[in-house]
Amino acid sequence: MGRVGVVFRLRNSKLHLPTHYMLKIQSGHSGIHATKLFNMKNFTFYFARPLVIVSLYLFVCLSSISAQINYNYPIPGPYEDYHGPYFIRVQVNFLQPTNDLWTNNWDVQAEANAVMATLNSAFNKHRIYFVPYTNPCSGSAFQVFTTNLNTLEVRDQLQAPATINEAYHIYVIHDIGGIGGWEFNTPNNFCQIYGKRNGVLVTRSEILVHEVGHNLGLVHTFTGLSNEGCDETPGSCSPNSPCDCCGDYVCDTQPHSNSSINASVSCSHPSLPEHIVRNFMSNTNPGDCRNQFTSEQAKRMRTYLELAPVLQSAQIKTTNYPGTIPSSFSGNIIVHSGELLVNSQINMLPGSTIRVKRGAKLRISSTITAACNGMWQGVIVEGSTFATQTAANQGSVVISTNGKIEHAKIAIDVQDSDPISKPIPSSGGGIVTVVGGQFVNNTIGIRFGAYATPGTGAANSSLLVSGRFSITDEYRDGNNKTTFLDLTGIVRLRIIGGRFQDLRTQCTDTSNRALGIDSILYWLALLQTYQTDLQLAKHHFFTGNSAEFVQIWHRLETEHDLTGEQEAELNRLGEVFDMLENELSQGFTLNNLPESSIENLILKTQICDEAAFLSEILLWRNGIRIETTCNGGEERTKPDEQVISQNDNSVQLFPNPAANQLTVQFKKGTTGRVQIHNQIGRIVYSTSILDTNESVIINTLPFPNGIYFVAFRLHDSLPKSRKLIIQH
Repeated sequence: MGRVGVVFRLRNSKLHLPTHYMLKIQSGHSGIHATKLFNMKNFTFYFARPLVIVSLYLFVCLSSISAQINYNYPIPGPYEDYHGPYFIRVQVNFLQPTNDLWTNNWDVQAEANAVMATLNSAFNKHRIYFVPYTNPCSGSAFQVFTTNLNTLEVRDQLQAPATINEAYHIYVIHDIGGIGGWEFNTPNNFCQIYGKRNGVLVTRSEILVHEVGHNLGLVHTFTGLSNEGCDETPGSCSPNSPCDCCGDYVCDTQPHSNSSINASVSCSHPSLPEHIVRNFMSNTNPGDCRNQFTSEQAKRMRTYLELAPVLQSAQIKTTNYPGTIPSSFSGNIIVHSGELLVNSQINMLPGSTIRVKRGAKLRISSTITAACNGMWQGVIVEGSTFATQTAANQGSVVISTNGKIEHAKIAIDVQDSDPISKPIPSSGGGIVTVVGGQFVNNTIGIRFGAYATPGTGAANSSLLVSGRFSITDEYRDGNNKTTFLDLTGIVRLRIIGGRFQDLRTQCTDTSNRALGIDSILYWLALLQTYQTDLQLAKHHFFTGNSAEFVQIWHRLETEHDLTGEQEAELNRLGEVFDMLENELSQGFTLNNLPESSIENLILKTQICDEAAFLSEILLWRNGIRIETTCNGGEERTKPDEQVISQNDNSVQLFPNPAANQLTVQFKKGTTGRVQIHNQIGRIVYSTSILDTNESVIINTLPFPNGIYFVAFRLHDSLPKSRKLIIQH
């Protein structure tokens, strides 16, 4: 076996090595020492020291050695789409020599937290989650080693075998020069990173994601490409699908030979597609361009997490029922058979699921919530669109009065879904029974997959009785809009009663308010009758969708055979919309209309039609409560005691706007009650008025900034309402 020795002198650069070399690195910095035969096609070496001497020994590789190297990452595609999600316990280790205590220059806790944030930002969308080793909600688990040992020696001599096996380890070995990393093997349960860029430690960079990607089964996007195609073709390769088992073993990454890609400031390249230029597993410069994996790369990583032995012990394992359910934090739970009763609270890790298989049942009589102030994915009820709804054919969930699901992306998904929550066809049919259960602060309450009872017109076996759906100020999913029920794909579902409430005090954008039943808009759009188009027009106007409003309003005027009464109603509604559009264009809001518009709206309430009902809602939002009833004729009964003038001075509020406190002043001897409502009518304050007092002082500090309504029910005068602004 012949060999050739070569010495390179490199200054702040990186070196890409051909496939089969033995590498010997000698450096003055502890932590970079290795001599081993590797399959070098996975490796990119970044040298941070001003001077590094590299000795390369080129070997004449025997076929047996070549075969061994080919199977260093031996799982070829096409890859099964494992659902996950996967939870990997992580410990961050900072290594510093005794003569260079470099970690003193950094907030180590913050940098360890940055490792977790960087990884979860890149991998969560692919259902791969990283949690601290010791406590999943602690932010991070880390340790500082002051030693002259390198990474492999620290693992061998200073860390307990249990610690090494039960967590995925990241070793940060110095903060000198440019950033770089080393995955050691593919797959693997540890990697090494180092350096800083523009004063920022490598813990916050794409290099961290790159090396972890290697450890989870990925190789460089340019791997294995030569003028003849892939450098290796294992015997298991299919001639029809070489991309699955050579090169980078991924089919949706375009083959390319650019081991180093120089992109523009905007991250574009004249000859390479965006998914390569921005790929975490490329070597694009600037590195900030690298911010994505492809879907096939994600499938390969999930395949390795499912099958590679070296990655198994670092994961939080799925709990299978029948079996013991965790009493504290839980990852995924699968109910394979029988009935799982949840009668004490379960704290699900962010992104985790409870999957109910066909023939199994989940009964919820306590709370299932998300741990770590996050959002868990929710319950998945497996089923079949082509099977009848029996206990043996479908999965089922029962949630009783004391049952509650909160802080889930989809509290109950009555269908299977892929790793990005896209419904899988033909998986509807699961059975959900709700009897007074609660759904709180979920992005979607219940989403039904497509299902119609095969061959019959029978009702769906799912039944919702008095379900309580709500969203509060504790909602955790940012600006993602809430839908309580998504029924678009289901027919003949029985819903008996229920409550839908958006209780957020600070959600003033009407377009972002919770949607009760998503299928209503879908079916309204299909029907195209006068009444359904009228409801759609109002919906689009108040959600700010002007284009849809104009289109539907035109249809109302031209495509329906209207009666004289409907034409009059439409004209009156048009007057209201024209007035509102004019006021909004001048900077007014629906909660703060001018006096002239208020007077017009009060007049509109005289006739029993859609314009009157709309006017009532707008008046209430402006602090004037008019509750009228229709008596069967055109004219409406408007009781005198409920006509409220904004110029009535019998009750005074000051200051308005209020900051710390509000004074309500009235005549001495008055008795009754004062209540403060938020914008959705919820009572946030209530107190009695005694006849010995002339005023009530209310502490407004606990109330968030916003618009409120103060209602007065006094024994010697008519009920009144005033608008109040709280601005701290």
